[in-house]
Amino acid sequence: MRTGGDILDYWQDQYSSERRQGNRADMIQFKISAGCLTWLRPRAVDKSLRLGSSPGFTLLEVLVSLILGTLIVGGVMGVISVSLQFMQRVDAKTAVQPVLEAAAQELLMFPERAKEGALTLSQFPDRPRVDITLFIVKDQDGYEINSSAGQLYQVQLSYRKNLLEFSLIIPPLDES
Repeated sequence: MRTGGDILDYWQDQYSSERRQGNRADMIQFKISAGCLTWLRPRAVDKSLRLGSSPGFTLLEVLVSLILGTLIVGGVMGVISVSLQFMQRVDAKTAVQPVLEAAAQELLMFPERAKEGALTLSQFPDRPRVDITLFIVKDQDGYEINSSAGQLYQVQLSYRKNLLEFSLIIPPLDES
C-alpha cells in the first residue's frame, strides 16, 4: 500500500514532467491534509477570472459615457455663455439709451445745435459726448425737401457704438 508521501512524490514527478513538456501543469496544485491528497482547483478555471463574468463596466462603456457626459456639459455651458453675453449686451444698451434719448430731446428743443457735429450733455455726471451725423433727406426725384420751416435732415446720434436715428427739420439761420 502506498502512503501519502509516495502519492505526493508520484504527482510531483508527473508535475515536473508535464512542465518540461510545456503543458499547463503549472496551474495544478496539490495539498495533503489528514493523510489525503487533494487537488486544488486550477487558477485558469476560476470563475472570477473568466472573460465577461467580472462585475463592473468595460472600457468601451466608460469611454462612451464620458463622451456623452462631455457633450451634455458642453451644450449646457454653451447655452449659459450665450445667455450671459446677451445679458451683458442688454445691460450696456440699457446704460446708453438714456444718454441718446437726452441728446435727442436736446436737439428737438434746439435743432440748430445739430449742425455742430457733437453734443456734450452737461446734465449727466460724467458729461457724455454724443456724436451727431446729419443726412439731407431727398424725395424720389433726388430733390432736397425744403419748406419755409427749414431743411429736413435724417439725424444719427452715436454714443458707445449705439445709434439712435430720427428726422429733424432744422430752421434756416437768421442772417440779420
